[in-house]
Amino acid sequence: MATTAEEIVWLRWLLHDLGVVSHAPTPLHCDNTGAIQITLNHVKHSLSKHIGVDAFFLRDQYNKGILAPQFVPSEHQLADLFYVCKTGDLFHLTNATFEIVNHCSYIVWAAAIPGGGKQLDKDQTWTINVNVGTTGGRIWARTGCNFSNSGHGSCETGDCNGLLECQAYGNPPSTLVDFGLDINNLDYIDISLVDGFNVPVEFSPTNRCARGMIQCSADINGQCPAQLKTNGGCNNACGVFKTNEYCFNSGNYGPTNYSRFFKGFCPDAYSYPKDDQTSTFTCPGGATYKVVFCP
Repeated sequence: MATTAEEIVWLRWLLHDLGVVSHAPTPLHCDNTGAIQITLNHVKHSLSKHIGVDAFFLRDQYNKGILAPQFVPSEHQLADLFYVCKTGDLFHLTNATFEIVNHCSYIVWAAAIPGGGKQLDKDQTWTINVNVGTTGGRIWARTGCNFSNSGHGSCETGDCNGLLECQAYGNPPSTLVDFGLDINNLDYIDISLVDGFNVPVEFSPTNRCARGMIQCSADINGQCPAQLKTNGGCNNACGVFKTNEYCFNSGNYGPTNYSRFFKGFCPDAYSYPKDDQTSTFTCPGGATYKVVFCP
C-alpha cells in the first residue's frame, strides 16, 4: 500500500503542476482489511508494533485527504491483471466480449455504442469488448449504406449521423440489441422493436448464464402494416404518428394494435416502452455474448 500511495502522491503533484487539481481523495483499493484498519485507525497492538514508517505515511496521507483506502475482494483486485496468472477471469470483470456475426445473404454495417461500426459481409464476424458498468449499450445492423474512404456517408436504415464509426444511436427503423453490464452484479439484456425493425437478430449469452437465446427472426418487413412500411424496414408507430398513444410521453397508455403486431411476431422483444416484464432478461455479471444478424 505504501508504494502505491507514493505513486498517488507523485501523480497528484504532477497533475497539480499541469493545472489539473483534485480536491477529492484518490481511492486506494486493497484486499487486506488489516492494512486498511491500521491506516484508518491509530491503534497499537502486539502484531503491528514493528510496521515502521509505512503505516504512519499512509495514515498521514489519509488524514490529509490525499487518499481513501477501500476494501476490494482479492478476486476483484484489478491490479492483479498485471502480475497474477488468473488474468483471464479478472479480464471478464472489466470487460464483456460481444461477438457480432452477419449471417444475412447481404452486407450489413454493424453498429455498436460503445464500439463504433464495421462493414460485415456474409458470415463475417466483428468482436468488441465493452467495459463492465456500461449502461445504455446498444448494437444494431445498418442496411443500404454507402461510405467514403473517410468513413462518411449514409445508410437507408439505422444511420448514425452519416458515420461508419457510430458515436451515437442510429435512426429508426432498426432492430436493437440493448444491454447494461454488471449493474448490482447482473447484466440486463433485451431485443427492442421500439425503434421499429430492419434486420432479424438473435442475442445469446455464451457463458456464465443459464438464460438461452432471445431472438426476433420473423419476416416483419414482409408483413409490416402499410402505415409503418418504409424502405428497408418497418417503422415504429411513435415515429410515424408522434402522439402520446404511441410515444408514451405521458399518461398510462398500454400496448396498441401496432405494438401487438410486433409482439405477436417476436414475443421476446420489447414492443413498446413499458414492456419490461416480458422483455428484459438478466445474466450474472461477467457473461459474454453473441449477436447474430439473420440467424
